[in-house]
Amino acid sequence: MKKYLLSLAAFGTITAQASNFGLLVGVDYTALSSMNQTWTGLLGDNDKTYDFTYRPITFKVGLGTPGERYMYIYYQSATPETDGHAWDVKLNEVGYEYFGQFDTGSKRFFPAWMFGVSYGWHDMKGSEAVEYDQDTRRTFGLKLGGGISYYVIPEIEFVANANYQIRFYQALNYKTQYGLDDTVTTYDSGFNVVIGVNIWPFAR
Repeated sequence: MKKYLLSLAAFGTITAQASNFGLLVGVDYTALSSMNQTWTGLLGDNDKTYDFTYRPITFKVGLGTPGERYMYIYYQSATPETDGHAWDVKLNEVGYEYFGQFDTGSKRFFPAWMFGVSYGWHDMKGSEAVEYDQDTRRTFGLKLGGGISYYVIPEIEFVANANYQIRFYQALNYKTQYGLDDTVTTYDSGFNVVIGVNIWPFAR
């Protein structure tokens, strides 16, 4: 009987904790973006840096506890723009992000900190003048930031955050029509402001 009661108590504790841990689905939009990208080794010149914006719509799904912490994986895709001109190709990205929320005594407002990692890729388009050694270029990124959440009801959470992101690109080997060849390394970094909504279908 004693073992039965202990088992029942343990099961009740686990169930109570699990009831606060639920599914998250959501969508984000990068409303503001200020990034710069640096190329090293381009035809032997000095580093070249230019500004660009990257404003994707992000789809995410994850797990967590509303008002405490959650994590999710995401997918996003957009064509970056630089100096008013779009890139020729889309930059695709999948990643993982974690949000830790702080209890301030409010049942609706929660400040939060976040970090994330990402893996991306984009097609490479050569030309008659330049030929690359690969068709797809891959990226690895890191992200750190903070924001705030507002729960309209326990099942619906509006979010806003600002983050700093740095993204490293796979090195490229290229050859020109004049017989010159070299290796290009690239990274970009900058700040983004993101707004979005999280849905907690089973929140109580």
